[in-house]
This record gives sequence, C-alpha cells and structure tokens, in this order.
Amino acid sequence: MKVDAKGREEQLSPSGWWYMSFAVPNVNEGGTAAVGQGFLGGLYIDAPNVVEAISRSHTLGLNPWYRASISFVAVPSEVIDTIPERDRLRLLTKVEVEGVTGDILDLLWLPPNPT
Repeated sequence: MKVDAKGREEQLSPSGWWYMSFAVPNVNEGGTAAVGQGFLGGLYIDAPNVVEAISRSHTLGLNPWYRASISFVAVPSEVIDTIPERDRLRLLTKVEVEGVTGDILDLLWLPPNPT
C-alpha cells in the first residue's frame, strides 16, 4: 500500500490494470442500501490506483452511472495478457465479461456471485 498526502492508504496495481464491476445498489424505502440490484457492466482499465481508475472511467465515459456501486480487483500481468485488446477500455456486458473472463475469475480472486 502507498499512503497519499492526506495519510490515506492507496491500493496500487503492480500491472497497472484493474477490473471494475459496476452495479446498481438496491435502496429500500427507508433509504438504506441493501443487496445489489443489478449488474451494469465490467471494465478492464489501466490506472496506477483505484482513485485514478474511477477518474479515468468517468473521463472516458465508461462509468455507466454516477451512483453505481463499484468493486475493484487488481489484475495481474499474466491475466491482463490473456484479455483481448478489444475487450479492454470499454464497458462489457455480463455475457461479455463471462466470455472474456471465464476461468480467469479464479485468478482475479473474485468471490462467487450471490444468488
């Protein structure tokens, strides 16, 4: 971890690549968030840290909704090398993410999708 000027820990990606998953949070009548409502897209993006990844996703118009819940995972070099160039730096659908990523999910340390 790296500590920024304000003393906050910054998670870095050794390869410079991140997988970002966007979802709509489910907000109940009381205004509190509950279980995620829906997958909005996945994104492989190059950035040194999560703050820059978020900023870059907005700059490139790849963040599907400004209030989306975002999950991150640093993508190791050996994994990003298997992701086709055409599937990087663009918002992927659930089907595309599953097709692109497939068995690579184990390497990315992503938890199973709750049902």
